Amino acid sequence: MTHMSAQLIHTPSTSQRTAKENDPMKPQRIALALLLAMTFLITPVTPNNAVAQTVIGGDPEMLTAFQRGDLPKVKSLVIRGDNPSMTDFDGRNGITIAARNGHYHILDYLLQLSTPIDHQDNIGNTALFWASEDGDYDMVAYLLDKGASVDIRNGRGLTPVMTAARAGYLDILELLIDHGADLTIRDYTGRSPLDWARDSRTPGVEQALIQAGAQ
Repeated sequence: MTHMSAQLIHTPSTSQRTAKENDPMKPQRIALALLLAMTFLITPVTPNNAVAQTVIGGDPEMLTAFQRGDLPKVKSLVIRGDNPSMTDFDGRNGITIAARNGHYHILDYLLQLSTPIDHQDNIGNTALFWASEDGDYDMVAYLLDKGASVDIRNGRGLTPVMTAARAGYLDILELLIDHGADLTIRDYTGRSPLDWARDSRTPGVEQALIQAGAQ
């Protein structure tokens, strides 16, 4: 008769089970395991070991087309389904990008698509602000003719007329005044267009504001 050796089966004691159940690190270990599993599942697989990139702030193709004035490219991307109102990292939309690069044909097309002409970027500036600061008289005139708000405020409470006064652009200042710029508005520190004009020390700027009724 063959005798089989008895196999001893180890059963954890009550104290061992209690220690495991009361392990203070157990929730952290479970969370870490879940995180690693999720990371593995959602990591994108790219061909030829290419690096997967996340585009933040809009499609670079569209933004580049705005900057270069490539209207056929912009139109093709819109047909593809891209959003013509997308913005870059600084919050600037196609109107501002095209305006700062002098691309009137891009502006005409975007305005036909009802792209906001008074879109404000991350610091509250619109295309009219930038044109006023850049000294681009023709662009300021174009934007005003297309309905840009002459009294919109940026993040500091400045208006385009304050921007022009500060930069010392007399012709742009007079153009904004002719379009009804409110000369009584003060920025968030209490400064008026006249205060900004005095800082610029540009001949004629302060006088133009005084003649227009600024105080």
